[in-house]
Amino acid sequence: MLRKKMPLYAVAAAWAAGTTCVLLVMGHGEAPRKIAIHHPESTGTHCPYILKRVQVSAHVRPLLSAEPQCESSRYAEVKEAVVHAIERAKVEGLAEAVSVYVRDFNKGEWFTVDGDRRYDPGSLTKLPVALTLLRMTESDPALRTRAMGLKGTLNMPEHRHAPSEPLDPSGAYDLAELLERSLEHSDKTASAILAQQMDYKLFRSLLRQLGLPDLAGDLDSYPLSSAGYAQFIEALYTSPFLSPRTSQYLMDLLLRSEFKDGMRAGIPEEVEVAHDFGEASGDGAFQLHDAGLVFAPNGTYLAVVMTQGRAFDALPGVVARVHETIYQGMGATSAHHGRARNPQPAA
Repeated sequence: MLRKKMPLYAVAAAWAAGTTCVLLVMGHGEAPRKIAIHHPESTGTHCPYILKRVQVSAHVRPLLSAEPQCESSRYAEVKEAVVHAIERAKVEGLAEAVSVYVRDFNKGEWFTVDGDRRYDPGSLTKLPVALTLLRMTESDPALRTRAMGLKGTLNMPEHRHAPSEPLDPSGAYDLAELLERSLEHSDKTASAILAQQMDYKLFRSLLRQLGLPDLAGDLDSYPLSSAGYAQFIEALYTSPFLSPRTSQYLMDLLLRSEFKDGMRAGIPEEVEVAHDFGEASGDGAFQLHDAGLVFAPNGTYLAVVMTQGRAFDALPGVVARVHETIYQGMGATSAHHGRARNPQPAA
């Protein structure tokens, strides 16, 4: 067989290309880093993208998310409508504070309104507790069938939205029933039992990997913002901590949530919504939050709405109004950009 001599510059180019490929493969396990690329919806500027990876082991770090550091200009009109809805609720005396975080999974783009303001999450913590417990079953499969009961006396505030069939605090239950009662029916007794069984070291590791503040005290006193809580929903949707099958199991529970007065009331009945809500009170003020995934016809998006006001009965309507505004705006924006990309031929 004849052999051709390869020029020196070709050898150098091949070596450089091979080295680049090796670095790309090896770089998969590196810590999260910022990569500056041109954001297609930015106004002629560069917007860094943030890559988040979960450290499963020293050599395996699945991708959690990749999103621009900047708010998307695509949703400027949606945000303006949301701000208007919030200001209207405040003027009417229905709410004192409302915070919003929205992320479009089709584009990886987001916007927020007062997204860093922190609230008492109330029973919203049941989702990260469930994520942690199901992660625990990977190393302790017997946890799935173990009988679990309440330890000690539970000092709970009154349920404003009580479950249809409250759990007996003196009983013992397996993990599946407790998760169903906690996530589907928002039963605080079930949530308390699960929290007592949770490995707090693993829970704090979850917070750390999501880039959230450490748990300094009790779970009940862990403040969360709308942007912060969104990290748990995103972790469920992208499934870096659990197997896809286990994540779907949790998603099914959220799809069946029996709380219908907030997020669910603001979105058409035929549209699937996997959501969780939480309520809290103190110092003469009440809080209600409702957050989740909307599987809309034009694409899935994540939305978190957190509220505070002096009259609790007014807050579900505020939550519903804001979620309705988000849904309408997201649909209109998707339709507008879809027409721009696929113009119809002239008649």
